[in-house]
Amino acid sequence: MAKAGENVTLQVADRIFSGWKSVSIQMSLERLAGSFSVSASESWTEGGQLVTGPIRSGDGVAVSVDGETVITGYIDSAEPYYSTSDAGTRIRGRDRTADLVDCSADEQEILGQRLPRIAEDLCKPFGIPVRVVGWDGGPAFAKYAVDPGETVARALEDACRQVGAMMWTDGLGTLLLGRPQGGAYAGTLRLGEHIIEASGGDDHTNRFS
Repeated sequence: MAKAGENVTLQVADRIFSGWKSVSIQMSLERLAGSFSVSASESWTEGGQLVTGPIRSGDGVAVSVDGETVITGYIDSAEPYYSTSDAGTRIRGRDRTADLVDCSADEQEILGQRLPRIAEDLCKPFGIPVRVVGWDGGPAFAKYAVDPGETVARALEDACRQVGAMMWTDGLGTLLLGRPQGGAYAGTLRLGEHIIEASGGDDHTNRFS
């Protein structure tokens, strides 16, 4: 989630847009593809000038927060809305690696290859590069089979589990492979700074003797 005061921009082709009514950006090591959602009034800002309706589903997009690109992918939907008190457009999209989540891999058997090479073969049809981070790539698989109808993401998740690896995206459209690094976190979590929202409860309902 973008914080209040941060400047969030969407770059579509050579045009940069900002001035949103609301912004949500979701990124996690547990989500292969980052996602975003913004809401704009009937007109929003391009280079300080108000513009209307130039973004469409399927457009390529780069989402930046204070100048740092966090998602590189595509617009999933651009939905105009209207009520008696408001009107505008909701825009949603995901990282390029969403193709790996949505699409099936080619059914195949891969012999004698390590995970990075398997990932490269499965990602190649989608034009998604693969990079290994802080890891030697693990042992080779004697045989790795992709099941019929299995998505690329599911196939790679299974392979990662077998060699103790993780996969995530760098926000620039590249799939990263690596292993968790050991060590204790040395920072401090502060309410209102690192912790934006929290809740708790003490509930004794549905407790039977």
